[in-house]
Amino acid sequence: MPRITILLNLLILGFVIGCSSTPVSKHISGLAYLTDDEKILDDQQDRNPNAKVVSAMPQEESVLDEKAAENAGPVWKSHGSVNSLSFGDDEARDIHVDYKGKMLVVGSSLTADNFFDFVLMSYHQDGSKDHTFGKEGKATVDFKGAADHANTIAIQADGKILIAGYTKSKDKDFAIARFMPNGSLDLSFGDKGRVVTDFKTYQFPRSGEESLQEEMFGSKSDDVVNDIDIRSDGRIIVAGYATGGVVRKFALAQYLPNGSPDLAFGKSGKLVHRVGLFDEEIKSIMVQPDGKVVAAGSSEYNYPGKSYFLLTRYLEDGKLDKTFGDAGSVVTAIGQRENVIAAATLQNDGKIVVAGHSSSLLGGYDFAVARYKANGALDTAFGEEGSVLKSLGGNSSQATGVSIQADGKIVVAGTVTAGFTQQVALMRLNHKGKIDADFGSAGVLNSRSLTTRNQDQAHAVALQADGSIVVVGQSQNEGYGSDCAMIRYSAE
Repeated sequence: MPRITILLNLLILGFVIGCSSTPVSKHISGLAYLTDDEKILDDQQDRNPNAKVVSAMPQEESVLDEKAAENAGPVWKSHGSVNSLSFGDDEARDIHVDYKGKMLVVGSSLTADNFFDFVLMSYHQDGSKDHTFGKEGKATVDFKGAADHANTIAIQADGKILIAGYTKSKDKDFAIARFMPNGSLDLSFGDKGRVVTDFKTYQFPRSGEESLQEEMFGSKSDDVVNDIDIRSDGRIIVAGYATGGVVRKFALAQYLPNGSPDLAFGKSGKLVHRVGLFDEEIKSIMVQPDGKVVAAGSSEYNYPGKSYFLLTRYLEDGKLDKTFGDAGSVVTAIGQRENVIAAATLQNDGKIVVAGHSSSLLGGYDFAVARYKANGALDTAFGEEGSVLKSLGGNSSQATGVSIQADGKIVVAGTVTAGFTQQVALMRLNHKGKIDADFGSAGVLNSRSLTTRNQDQAHAVALQADGSIVVVGQSQNEGYGSDCAMIRYSAE
């Protein structure tokens, strides 16, 4: 059985003050890692010659799963370090890995003015900084909002990089930026590299309807992009939610390659869709080879606080695809009261794999994974009648990322909470939805904490060409702020 090594590293995004600081793989997402204190110090001095290592993990190997070692299973070991320049709030939200193994990581970082900006970082396959990208491996963009947070990334066929999230002044608006492959802002896109979309004047459909009604969002709407994808002709589609009054709704927007609205989509390039009565939010958007778009998220369908997995499929013009599920939508209760999709991806055969969490009988949450056929029907040959529920320890397990290996095995990443402690955790399933006993300890790996604060969260997972698994997220630093974090798992 292969020995597996975990390369753990907390990566800090550096500002002077305040910052600790055809795309088929957009859901394969990361941060780079450092392997020794010398690299950490060198990385810090690149940004601040007076920087000091605040804390560092021991370089010695430490067995994480002694039970597995005793049973001659995989022995999990760790190498890595932790460093901090200040106590700002930073996070890594998504990662893209290209065919050469190069990693692009997107998130947000606190600036010297105490505002947040989009941040984009580039790393080579071995984790070293790509000094040719941006400014010493990093690029940022400011939308002039008090809080600019990037949640997702996609790469165009020409190598240009799209990142999206939201910008907030009085309220939140969709925000997209495009960079050249070298990390410079693409000034030909939108308004000098930026596009902002506001939904507050949009008329939205009533529950279960497509057509527009007279009801208005009013004077304020919080609009957030959670995911982005690119069509084969270069058009860009983003999705998340828009809030009218106090209720969130599925929201999508589509743009031409230059960033202008695609007027052939929805209403002037925007679409808001409701299936249930209360909060609904898209977490993942996937363009199928036939041009149809699958949106995966959650719905408080008929009662606030009781949520369901929700999938919808749209035609190229934004209309519902009535051949999918029940007249275009699928609502599924996997576990108990709360069922939330956090990530989704398409298999090569068109089946849809989603991951998130469901309430457990004992309280807290379990990892929840489900697979749907291309027509929206639950794939009952997967797991137990189409789904898998699994506690990875502690009192709560919440999945936030999913990727599919070349052999069809499904890697799910997330966060396990035990009291005041949070740790990154992985689970691997075979193509039938059964726990892969050859992975970690009985198919599960709970990683050790990155810092003494014991507060680590996973946001996305990606696969490198050699099969290594990269997880990105955030970790609480010694000043109670958060730093960008990365864990790499690789088979020896």
